[in-house]
Amino acid sequence: MHFDINQVIRGLALETLKMMPTRLLHTLTGVLCNRDAQISHFMGSQQYRQVLSSCRTCTSDQRTKLIRTSISGYFQFVTFSHRWGVD
Repeated sequence: MHFDINQVIRGLALETLKMMPTRLLHTLTGVLCNRDAQISHFMGSQQYRQVLSSCRTCTSDQRTKLIRTSISGYFQFVTFSHRWGVD
């Protein structure tokens, strides 16, 4: 069975991102990123290259778990709280 691992990773990344805010601040650059930019940053990252390399020797179940773990770690986020105006 032939599959495109890049498409599998991208699909799982999009699935994971559905549960996160639609825009995230890329902490290294300070740029606010939409979904396409988020995926692009991930697919250009060291984590992506590592998971891509590791997937070659995994079973299907191991591969899915590895990809999900890598994506979840990469897309960690925090919620900022702020107040507007003066007291």
